[in-house]
Amino acid sequence: MTESLPENSLWAGAGLGQFQLPMNVAAIVAGGHVRVGIEDAIYFDYAKEVPATNKNLVSRIARIAEEMQRPLATVTETRQMMGLPSQA
Repeated sequence: MTESLPENSLWAGAGLGQFQLPMNVAAIVAGGHVRVGIEDAIYFDYAKEVPATNKNLVSRIARIAEEMQRPLATVTETRQMMGLPSQA
C-alpha cells in the first residue's frame, strides 16, 4: 500500500488497544510515522494489568524507534515535513 502513495507522502500507522505496538513498529519498519497515546490504548501490556500513560507509551515507541535507527523528529523538523510555518 505504501508503494501506491504519491512521492514524498507523509503517512503514519496506528492501532487500537493491543494492536497499537505492532502497528507502530510495522510503520517504523516500513518508513512511516506513528500515532501513539492513551486515547488508542488504555493498557500498556498485553496482560491488561498495567494502565497506559502517554509517557510510558511514547517512551516505549521512542526507544524502539531509536533502536531501529529512526530517531524522533523534533517539532521544527515535523513542522517542516508537514509544510507548516515554523513557530515564532
